[in-house]
Amino acid sequence: MTIEETDGVTNQFTFSGEADNMPAADTAFQFVPPPGVHVVEGEPPV
Repeated sequence: MTIEETDGVTNQFTFSGEADNMPAADTAFQFVPPPGVHVVEGEPPV
């Protein structure tokens, strides 16, 4: 995958070993900020 940013930077990502519908534990989707990080909470976009 190649992404061309608006400032002219190009980022390229290469993936391997992809698999469809792999199970993932709920813990894989829990956000835990590092100590000392200020988290801004707001309403989700409509």
